[in-house]
Amino acid sequence: MKKSWRSWEVTTLGFIPVLVAMGVLLCGPLWENTLLGVATLSAQAPLYNPPKRGAPASSVGGGTRGPGDDRPSIFVLAPDHLGFTTRPQPELYWYLSKDSQSPIKVILNDDTSIEPILETVLPPPIKAGIHRVQLATHKIRLQPDMLYEWFIALVIGTDQPSESVVAGGTITYIGPDNARVQQANRALQTASNPAEAWRLYAASGIWYDAVSALCQRILQISGPTPQAADLLKQRATLLSEVGLAEIPMDAKQHP
Repeated sequence: MKKSWRSWEVTTLGFIPVLVAMGVLLCGPLWENTLLGVATLSAQAPLYNPPKRGAPASSVGGGTRGPGDDRPSIFVLAPDHLGFTTRPQPELYWYLSKDSQSPIKVILNDDTSIEPILETVLPPPIKAGIHRVQLATHKIRLQPDMLYEWFIALVIGTDQPSESVVAGGTITYIGPDNARVQQANRALQTASNPAEAWRLYAASGIWYDAVSALCQRILQISGPTPQAADLLKQRATLLSEVGLAEIPMDAKQHP
């Protein structure tokens, strides 16, 4: 089955493709529908209201896996278009399908630097489930309205780079003057339940903040409770809306 550009294989980790055309509008009223309040969201209504785009993201060709391929799969929790954040040091989430004894490489590029602005290796063993990269830990701050690409690479054998599995997404930081951010902030200020902040971010098209707020909320709920089950269901629904239905609803989330 052909992989999307968020979960694909490459022949060398030195090749970092350009994923997104730059004709994306970053400011102003970029969505067709008005922001939905928590009270108006229903099970039938989409949780995520993607921004109206001037140009779609560019897809990079993926590989296929044979019946005997037992390598783990990697997915970044990112949409198939440029995702927004209101934070200069956001959290980036990614998913590993099964335990791995291979290292994971984390790469972050901007659209002006020749070398990655972040390149670090997570040593094995690495447990299956949802993980996060905290840019604050690496002292990385995003610049407003700049395009960034980020990659998670499972390095399987240093002498056989073709065996590596890579997933990538794109992100941009939109500052407080952006109309989208201002409307989301107004909604957050009047929200009756601050714990539902992720819904407001999702409804206003701010993908990375929505995922981060929801994942943090899931970690706050301990034990198999109805509330925890509902949050896991909401996470699965949100991810499926951007084509990430492969991530199981009960995927373990790591702090």
